[in-house]
Amino acid sequence: MDDAGMNLRKWISNDCDLMKQWQTEHFDHLNINDFVNQPHRVLGLSWSPQNDYVSLNLKGLLDFLLKRKNTKRFLLMAAGRIFDPMGFVSPFTIRFKILFQEIWQSKTDWDEELLPDVNEKFEQWCSEASFLGKLQIPRYVLECDSENPPECEIHTFSDSSIKAYGAVSYLRLKTPNKICVYLLASKCRVASLKPLSLPHLELMGALLAARLAKEVSRVLSEKIPATNHFWTDSTIALSWIQGSSSRWKVFVANRVKEIQSLTNKDMWHHCPGKDNPSDLLTRGISADSLLNCEKWWNGPSFLHEENIVPKNDDVILSDDSVCQEELKSSERKTLAVTLDNSFLNKILSVSNNFQKILCVLSYIYRFIDNCKQPFNKQIGPLKISEVQRAETTLVKLVQQVEFESELKDLSTKGMVSPQTGILYLVLEKTCEKRAPSLTEQELLSRDPASQTTRKRGAKASTGPSRGQSGTGSSSEEKDP
Repeated sequence: MDDAGMNLRKWISNDCDLMKQWQTEHFDHLNINDFVNQPHRVLGLSWSPQNDYVSLNLKGLLDFLLKRKNTKRFLLMAAGRIFDPMGFVSPFTIRFKILFQEIWQSKTDWDEELLPDVNEKFEQWCSEASFLGKLQIPRYVLECDSENPPECEIHTFSDSSIKAYGAVSYLRLKTPNKICVYLLASKCRVASLKPLSLPHLELMGALLAARLAKEVSRVLSEKIPATNHFWTDSTIALSWIQGSSSRWKVFVANRVKEIQSLTNKDMWHHCPGKDNPSDLLTRGISADSLLNCEKWWNGPSFLHEENIVPKNDDVILSDDSVCQEELKSSERKTLAVTLDNSFLNKILSVSNNFQKILCVLSYIYRFIDNCKQPFNKQIGPLKISEVQRAETTLVKLVQQVEFESELKDLSTKGMVSPQTGILYLVLEKTCEKRAPSLTEQELLSRDPASQTTRKRGAKASTGPSRGQSGTGSSSEEKDP
């Protein structure tokens, strides 16, 4: 700081000997007597150096409430004067948040008088706010001994109701002589205006607990290593967290995935609802009751026991219908493809003229090619290659229908049955693809008097004139 030309001023310490040394060395500091006897503002809180505790600075809030107006605008302005970054009095302030949400749902205008029941709740809250000035919270909770450091554990609880959900973290220090439990921080949220089921809200509370514990662990890790434990009284949420996130539907899966990325699922345990201090965050509590609430300030009684061995095996994970409803559908869908001859039938139904059928099929192929290559379209009269491609396709389609069993034998056995009435068959190999078909020489009999390679009733046949015209003609064959 000195290299940057920044001279630190107003040194403060709760050690009087150190303050006297600063006075001797002419450090700029506060007067010792004034400093020790009066609380001082530190980071928005009041700090009493003599007892080394912090308290809430409520002067601004209480002065503002004396001029209160029962309107929504005034409530929002009052909310901005509540400074509780660690969430020490969240069970009291959550009542204010729930009240403001009720006002919002009633669609009251900003300067409109509050409804009688809402106004009564607000007046009650204002009358209790002054009690919070009596709070005295220990500033330093890490009782660290360099020779015998304590076992440090962070226990985070979560809970939820239809109105709010929250989480609270405690520090548990275990030494050979004693066990100390301190409140570290808490967070709470009002439930969404969009209706959510209670198990979903419980899961939201668990996610808030995971985020809170991550931040608390980050700060404490600079001083002392600590292990994390998480507690919830919802067996449904516990079942979701201890299962694979891929099993659940989107809402549950996304939150379980984040929880499992921040924590280890083996860290999560079940606790009875009566022992869950985060329950106070979901329903609120009066200020005077909060001051004397042992469970809130020092955690549940079981944290003070010698050994804490959570046994999730003793808790039957929920198989409730709500839990099962969040499972992804395990139904497997199978696509069945059935080949038929509808395309061949449609082509042959266009005309009984072989030349016309070839032209139709050629233009179909041209349309497909032009769609695939829009920047290199084929236009004008048909080319010989296009007609030959259509002719080859048409012959193969007819062969696949009329010589189905023979082609199957060729594909599997490499030969056809001797009982077949057709001539020598092979599998034709084209430059485009391999497909079972008849070659041009084997399609016709060498002896004009011999049996032709077609079956009775076939919709397309190739006559002897094919070799002369290059395309041939087509006609429906009639039975003699």
